[in-house]
Amino acid sequence: MNLANEPALSILVADDDRNDVLLLEVALGRAGVECELHLVRDGQEAIDYLGAIPPFDDRCRCPWPQLLILDLKMPRVNGLEVLRWIRQQYELPPFYTAVLTGSTSPEDVNLCYALGADACLSKPCDLTRFATMLRDLGKHCVRPRVRSRTRHDARYAWPENLFAMGSNEPILPGFPRDPETSV
Repeated sequence: MNLANEPALSILVADDDRNDVLLLEVALGRAGVECELHLVRDGQEAIDYLGAIPPFDDRCRCPWPQLLILDLKMPRVNGLEVLRWIRQQYELPPFYTAVLTGSTSPEDVNLCYALGADACLSKPCDLTRFATMLRDLGKHCVRPRVRSRTRHDARYAWPENLFAMGSNEPILPGFPRDPETSV
């Protein structure tokens, strides 16, 4: 799916589980999201990629992502630590950050939003639902409506309908739709 003849979406995926990455690739293909996928194996590599630290210092080979898909539980540096690092980097260009997790803990979800994640998505078991979720996420990232992080406001603007991708239900049962009231 090429929305309004936009170039392919640049996506950075930070996940240590090769099976989860493979499922993500299949779901993106099924969703028809035209993207350039860049993979890192843990949170430290995600930080190095975003910070343009070798071997990620060539922005032709490692372009700036429009979307970061971040696993919560990773070795070396976990997803929450990556979110904390991003929040402190005031000079970074804006991009969407979606945490993709198997955790159903409301504390984890609330902390992800408090640290600036744009979406905290539960890993669906159904490939069709996963594809729909990724297609909806891709639509929001084509033309990001994001304000810059500043020292006074390290949070992103909240795009509409980003919290229950592909359904009319909250991401987690009992979890509020409005992240502003849950943080």
